[in-house]
Amino acid sequence: MPHTRQSRESGYTLVLVLMVSLILMTLLAAVSTRVVSEAKSTESQGARKQAYYLAEEGAELVLSKLHQTAETSGYPDNQAELNSLLSSLNLPISVAEPAGTIDITNARFLSNGTVEFTAVGTIPASNKVQQIVVTVDMFTLPAVFQYSMASEGDVDFKGNPNVTMIGNIYLGGTTNLKNGFKIENGRIELGKDSNLNEKDLDDYPVTKRDSNLSFPSYTQLKSTLQGRSDAAEIQTQSISLSTLLTTNKDVFLLNGEKWEYDNKKDKWELKSNEVTLKLDTWTDKKLFIATTGDLTIEVDEDFDDKQFRIFFYAPNGTLKIDKKNVLKLKGGISGSTVEINGGKGNSNVVIEFDRDLFSEIGIEDMPGISTPNPEVISRRIR
Repeated sequence: MPHTRQSRESGYTLVLVLMVSLILMTLLAAVSTRVVSEAKSTESQGARKQAYYLAEEGAELVLSKLHQTAETSGYPDNQAELNSLLSSLNLPISVAEPAGTIDITNARFLSNGTVEFTAVGTIPASNKVQQIVVTVDMFTLPAVFQYSMASEGDVDFKGNPNVTMIGNIYLGGTTNLKNGFKIENGRIELGKDSNLNEKDLDDYPVTKRDSNLSFPSYTQLKSTLQGRSDAAEIQTQSISLSTLLTTNKDVFLLNGEKWEYDNKKDKWELKSNEVTLKLDTWTDKKLFIATTGDLTIEVDEDFDDKQFRIFFYAPNGTLKIDKKNVLKLKGGISGSTVEINGGKGNSNVVIEFDRDLFSEIGIEDMPGISTPNPEVISRRIR
């Protein structure tokens, strides 16, 4: 009987040991599976990160090349030049640590000086691939077109107009800011030849430039914009806005040169170079209007505070606003000199800078006068 009891207890112990061993083995197997799975997951994540870093390295490689090209030989402004630039990188590039490759695919030249490409990083051992799509703006808007008002020389306010500038202004010469003048959401930049300084302008943030602002000439504009279907050069000394609108164009180069033949000197001489533009109708169409010489903008109508979306540019002459009523302009004015004649009575002039006007018209990037400065617009992981 004691022997039987001892045998029975030994049997129970054996079963218990087997059950505990089975549980421990099951737990060990589960833990091992989890450890292996986590190790593989960690390895996969590590490989994915390595592929991403390679893709980033590829993107930076192209951006560096674009900057280098912009500083030396210009910038690619068509697909062939972009392809040539990328071919100089000898793609794809093999990388030793981590072991992988860098490549650039789907590179294309878009409108308005925008370049798009896909940087690809690959880790062959783990078959991991990461792609980053990069969009780059190759040009910056010429500085002179980044102000609500910019004058290379003098600015003259006649008739005590109430003038409000929304955005930055540039003053390059002699300026007499009167009591009716104010700036909103902007600052004053002074050229090195300006008669003003920071102490004269306590009410506004002021920057004194070490050099004067560069003003692209009418000839440069013409060379840059010629051949565009939305641009027109018109020979005229006087024209109305309603007449310009009938052409269905967005960009106007108004040539106001008047030549006469001098019999005594036996040669042609330029007698005058000015254009008068009459704002005789209102439009919400976005326009860019430049002239060879002086530009006088006449505002004789009352447009019920409606806002014109126009940028006026007179790089070789005086840009003059001659008005009797309210003028609200969302765009900007820029000229060799600027004159605003308020006239009598209600003589408010409100000019708000609008950078979007250039991009919407499609002249934000103008090879020949725009500054090459590659800037990343977006990066996205594909």
